[in-house]
Amino acid sequence: EVARPVPKDDGVLVKVHGVTIAPSSDPPAGASFFVLTGTDSIQVSNQTGSYTFDPAPGAIVDVAGILRFPFGAFRICPRNNADITDYSAAITGVQPARGGAGVPVTVTVVGSNLRGGATIRLVRSGSADIAGSGVTVSADGTSLTATFDLSAAVVGAWDVVVTNPYAQIATLAAGFTVEAVTAPQLRVNVVGP
Repeated sequence: EVARPVPKDDGVLVKVHGVTIAPSSDPPAGASFFVLTGTDSIQVSNQTGSYTFDPAPGAIVDVAGILRFPFGAFRICPRNNADITDYSAAITGVQPARGGAGVPVTVTVVGSNLRGGATIRLVRSGSADIAGSGVTVSADGTSLTATFDLSAAVVGAWDVVVTNPYAQIATLAAGFTVEAVTAPQLRVNVVGP
């Protein structure tokens, strides 16, 4: 058998950004998987059991790791879970979940994989979207805070939509309700003998 030369890139630390996990048989958590890199694909190998990441076909990820060239094909071998960044967000709740029409409201969205650079908006069929401002994301990616200007908001239920980098979208249907604000009413109680 003729030994193949090992490319000079073997053993180099690499990172690929914004790649899609290839459609497959939906591998279990910790399994090796493939990512699409333009017109080609490359295996993300877990032969050493270094990560427990659960690959979801179609998800957008960043992958770092040591580039290896076994069996005549390159593989990326992540060193641990931190080498894989998943941009697939999920929303589990919004606090407060209600706000008064015509009044600005600051909300905290709770979820997972919320990333820096994410945007948030309220969406309702037949109405203009309301973009959140002053968006901040927690360091652990489990919450996002933003302010909505409800001055032109229609009363009723609105979907909460978070868009992570690489256009990964999470929606909480009817996650926020705009309520009518009633004018203050003056009451006078007369107390006497």
